[in-house]
Amino acid sequence: MDQWKKCDHVYLIREGLVKLLYTSDHGSEVSLGLRSTGWYAGAASVLLGITNPYTVLAVSDCKVTQIPAEQLFAWVTRNVKKLQQFMKNICLDSILLAKLHTEINSSSAAERLEHLMQERITTDPNWKTVDPLPLLKQRELAQLLSVSPEHLSRLRKLRMHEEFKGVR
Repeated sequence: MDQWKKCDHVYLIREGLVKLLYTSDHGSEVSLGLRSTGWYAGAASVLLGITNPYTVLAVSDCKVTQIPAEQLFAWVTRNVKKLQQFMKNICLDSILLAKLHTEINSSSAAERLEHLMQERITTDPNWKTVDPLPLLKQRELAQLLSVSPEHLSRLRKLRMHEEFKGVR
């Protein structure tokens, strides 16, 4: 899915990991987050009839269900359980973007890294998650945390040093 293009389809991620990437007019890129199993790529844009505000890129091998945009409403309303899951997904996506915005503006880089490390081991019975760390390059992880790759390297070394000393 491409930024600023209308979505002809919505893609339900069945397996895998994707990242949301915004590219400015000047070419700078910002990672807006990661999404995995159960996420409907392009759903909000299709429902609102607007262009997609970001590009969706696969970070790992993905299995998806392709739903034509004009059939989305009929597809999600076939049964109550599917509609509930869809609504949960739309709400979760909204919460995740608000949370990311809040974290970037109110947390230090070290706190954001620690939060990411904690999220890797958190389990939720309602959502299947994928550990993004082995799938991301240093630059991609730095983008997610809104730091330079060099600063991320320093933070990771400091974190490893603290764990080694038993501070954590």
